Amino acid sequence: MAKKHNKLTKKEIRSEIKDCSSFRSANAISDLELLSLRPKIITAQVAKNLWKSDPRYPSDCYSKFLRYNHRALRFLGIAYQESIVLKTLTLTPSLQVGCAPLFSPKTGKPCGNIVVNSRFQDDIAGISSIINSELFIDYEPQLLLNNSPLATPPLYLECIKFIDMYSKSKRAKWQKFANYSKVEKLPSSSTDWGKYAFNSFDPNKVFNYTNKVNRLILNHPEWEMLNYVLSLTIDEIESTRTPQKVKQELFHAISQYKIELQGARFSVIHEIPIHASDPLIIKKTKYIANRILKNQTTQSSAWTLDISKFFERFVQYIFEQATRRLGGRVISNQKYSISGQRPEWALKYIEPDIIVKLTNKTIIADAKYKRHMTSLYDKKNKNLKEEFRSDLHQVLAYSSMVPDKNKEIMLCYPSFSDNLSKIMYVHNPVNGLFTRIILVGLPVKKETIETSIRFVCGLLK
Repeated sequence: MAKKHNKLTKKEIRSEIKDCSSFRSANAISDLELLSLRPKIITAQVAKNLWKSDPRYPSDCYSKFLRYNHRALRFLGIAYQESIVLKTLTLTPSLQVGCAPLFSPKTGKPCGNIVVNSRFQDDIAGISSIINSELFIDYEPQLLLNNSPLATPPLYLECIKFIDMYSKSKRAKWQKFANYSKVEKLPSSSTDWGKYAFNSFDPNKVFNYTNKVNRLILNHPEWEMLNYVLSLTIDEIESTRTPQKVKQELFHAISQYKIELQGARFSVIHEIPIHASDPLIIKKTKYIANRILKNQTTQSSAWTLDISKFFERFVQYIFEQATRRLGGRVISNQKYSISGQRPEWALKYIEPDIIVKLTNKTIIADAKYKRHMTSLYDKKNKNLKEEFRSDLHQVLAYSSMVPDKNKEIMLCYPSFSDNLSKIMYVHNPVNGLFTRIILVGLPVKKETIETSIRFVCGLLK
């Protein structure tokens, strides 16, 4: 079962209760919409409107809701807390965004979907088309989504990656043996003598020998399988399920591939075999192709995506582009092993998200998908302070790998619309050294990427 979340204050509860109007009417499919890292409170009245439960006994409704939906809550990483005194049920999503089926606590039947969206309005589709992030979406085939416009998994994300990998596969000149029959004028060791005996009575076919030929070619059956997946990808990109900005980004590539597929051969398949002998680029392409094939069904499976890993890759892309303009070098996810008399529960390594190496200094940066840069003036929330203490200690530990006397570290958080920065210093009175700490807020949007790159360039200087 999902873990219980910390208790909320009465002020936070009253604030969340005001947002309950976002729940839809129970007369139709009702999608329970949540935001990552933000608690959602279900009151007795809301439970009555959603599932026609008895408002005098909300605990019965809540217990049945948790029992019927425990698999979906666990899959999406949603914590829960029931308050007997306030007669409320608090659902708190984690760092996962996604969708899973919702079962009514009144009847136990499907009544909608649980939809978790990103808290900071992240432009996942637009950014994915630029950074080519390795986004791994997890699916649960045993949890089938109900019919709803919000329930469709973002298959276009896989399509973006497949189109990129398909173009790389074409440049790889992937060849395989093709087995086919060919009529020739001379016999060979692979001649089909049974077929020759059947046709040799005809004087015009006496010198026609049906031989089996094995030849290395580019347009082999497995490449035809990839062509079939490419056709599915084009259909998905051009459908109404794909955002318009993604269509515009891939317009030229899609137009070219549509021309190439006009004379291509392919057949309907459900899975492409992956061989140990396949080149690495081909294996990666097949993996993505199989994920697309598994979702070509009338009912979609529950899906989830770790938004924190997506944000980490986004920040790495921003720093890579900014450092390149400054003539430096970026090392992402460098592992520093921990050896010696290490207990079983100890870490095996530490792994900074970003290490920037410039001519005159080294900077350690870490990406955290938290709300610190959107809550700069929140004095009462103690969780912000404790989480920042943990983040700061972590990045200070990473900076110990840098030989510079005076350190410089960055903590990157998402922001809503503007690039933000706050500079602080930690001074060591014993040796007189200091550590410069820069808090960075980056909007996770495609249209602000260039502005964010220039902003980080200024900070790195």
